[in-house]
Amino acid sequence: MTSFLESSEGKHHLKVAEYIDAVWDGMDNIEHKVVVSIANVLHSVRDTGGTVYVAGNGGSAANALHLAGHLTMLGFRVECPVANPVALTAASNDYGYGNGLFQQIRKQNLASGVFDACVVLSCSAYSRNVVMFETQFKSIHGFDSDHRTIALTGDMKNRSKEIRLNSDIELRVASDNYGVIEDVHSVAI
Repeated sequence: MTSFLESSEGKHHLKVAEYIDAVWDGMDNIEHKVVVSIANVLHSVRDTGGTVYVAGNGGSAANALHLAGHLTMLGFRVECPVANPVALTAASNDYGYGNGLFQQIRKQNLASGVFDACVVLSCSAYSRNVVMFETQFKSIHGFDSDHRTIALTGDMKNRSKEIRLNSDIELRVASDNYGVIEDVHSVAI
């Protein structure tokens, strides 16, 4: 599917209608039990005084900020490393792009008795820095712990055959169009 901006035939209204239909299809195919599971995890985090760590890449970084803002307004403790571009670019420069997100939160105090969660957004589910953020979150909390990782993804094809997100809960949008995936994520948020 092409973007309505790529239309050279002057039929922009048809491209817009196709795009809107694709977003509706993406919304229709979200499993409601996944949304309920995500809500349950997030409420457990808030109820125990834990922190929700949120990260994304590209347009998904904007959606990560969107989610962080909503959660903050709902009384959650939230850390979103994409919110500070100065620290993000410095950490990416000093520790490598794949580690830039995580370096900003690695020294957070992990209090016992609280339940933390990591929410990552990646249309492809293969964004190296997002995968590393999730993996390092799991390594700090213990891979078998009760702390949960949540991913909002899409059906993008993995061109590089790199490691994929391995989240406890995944809300996957049935589309291979970045715009559609990001728009569905934004609505879901």
